[in-house]
Amino acid sequence: MYGFGFFFTIFRDGIEMFGLIMFSGIFLGLVFLLATGSIIYFKQLTEAHADCDKVFRFLLAKMRCA
Repeated sequence: MYGFGFFFTIFRDGIEMFGLIMFSGIFLGLVFLLATGSIIYFKQLTEAHADCDKVFRFLLAKMRCA
C-alpha cells in the first residue's frame, strides 16, 4: 500500500520534530538554570554585604571597650 519512501518521510519528520523538542527543552533548561544561579548569587552577595556591616559595627564596639 505505502512504499519505503512514505516510511522514510514519516521517519524523517519524526526525527526533525524530536530534534526541535530536544533543542527547546535543553535551551529552556539552561535558561532556567542560569536564572536560578543568578538569583542565588545575588542573594548571597546581598546577605554578605549586610553581614559585613554587622561585623564592622561589632568590631568597632569591641575596640571602644578595649
